[in-house]
Amino acid sequence: MKAAEREREAARDALIAAQQDTIRELVTPLSPIAEGVLVMPLVGFLLTRRRIPTY
Repeated sequence: MKAAEREREAARDALIAAQQDTIRELVTPLSPIAEGVLVMPLVGFLLTRRRIPTY
């Protein structure tokens, strides 16, 4: 039973992470202005969790 609970918890955590990523993308307005170039309006505070990761 413990293995099934761990699997359910892992699946729930993956779903929550995917939902958080989707919400983060939706609340960060980006406007493409050229090939490979985006602009983002900066009004107020830019929270670390909303920052676009630069890999």
